[in-house]
Amino acid sequence: MSEDHHDPLQSYYRAVHILAGDTDEPTETAVSLLHEASDAGVAEANFYLGQLYEEGKLVQRNPDFAYRHYVRALELAGKDEVWHLAGYFSLIAHPDARICALVPGFFRKAAMAGYRNQMMWMSDVYSGGEYGSRISAILSRQWRKMAAKYGHSRAIEDISIDEERRSTLPGRGP
Repeated sequence: MSEDHHDPLQSYYRAVHILAGDTDEPTETAVSLLHEASDAGVAEANFYLGQLYEEGKLVQRNPDFAYRHYVRALELAGKDEVWHLAGYFSLIAHPDARICALVPGFFRKAAMAGYRNQMMWMSDVYSGGEYGSRISAILSRQWRKMAAKYGHSRAIEDISIDEERRSTLPGRGP
């Protein structure tokens, strides 16, 4: 492999080190390395570029580019990446409504990959009644049951309380 062509994941890590100030390399090099890794399909590089374009850091602010990079990160993220991307993504205040609308997608993908905290997040979103009370209640309960199955302590407790409450309803007792 020549010096001009780096392993995409190594390019991403090198860019992160540059941006963290761990090297004397210019930040322009980091942006270039992030684009290289992004073009090669590294989910985290796309996510990082989404942040840079959304905030206008080191690049000209461009919500369209930010959105495209976030969508690509969501599409590319595998089981090992999606859970932490979901967490980071939810901590950022997104002024662009299209970008805000991607947050549940990151959590849904992480939940489907088996991450119990994201399952509880999905349960909490649906318990807010966002999709109509009956459907939301059913979806909330399903996500909570999945989280309990994967050992989420609050989900286990909530399911236990709910089962106890249901058993005391008329016609459902012992």
